[in-house]
Amino acid sequence: KNLEICFETDDFKLVVESLNKYELKYLHNETEELWGQQTIRFYDPENNLVEIGETIPCFVKRFRNQGMSEADISKRTSVPIEMVRKICQKK
Repeated sequence: KNLEICFETDDFKLVVESLNKYELKYLHNETEELWGQQTIRFYDPENNLVEIGETIPCFVKRFRNQGMSEADISKRTSVPIEMVRKICQKK
């Protein structure tokens, strides 16, 4: 009852949609953390907390697609500017 299990995914929306098939006890539904990562938290059958969130490249690319500059993304997410540039260059 005091364990938190964390997972990250590149397809957060798909995972959230698939969770709707189950009757889960949620700590919270989809939320955006201060640094920009979308997460969801729920309890497993043993009452351990399960967190599923976007990968860093996923939310960096989401911000870029929303029109944020690389500098603004770095500032918002605390991801080093070099890493933001590298992520944004990948297709």
